Amino acid sequence: MIPTTSELYDLSHTLAAPLLSASRYPWEVLGGIQDFVLKLGETLPVEEYDHPSETVWIAKGVIFRRLAVGGPAGLADAAVALERNPAVGLLVEDL
Repeated sequence: MIPTTSELYDLSHTLAAPLLSASRYPWEVLGGIQDFVLKLGETLPVEEYDHPSETVWIAKGVIFRRLAVGGPAGLADAAVALERNPAVGLLVEDL
């Protein structure tokens, strides 16, 4: 049996709960991530998030290499963005 989204994740710890709770399996949300991030970004408090470009929001506590982040993207607090390889993109790890 394949575990469902609610079996895999505690949705009380993510801003993506509305997106994920609408799916039975996590991969079902892939097509909606871009629109979700763009809508969510507009609701994030400016006191807590930088908005360096039209499609990027970054929590003020995040440490990253600015060149490694492209949009649409949202990086939550307590995350570190590390450049793996310019051809591959970016890796986000929880602290």
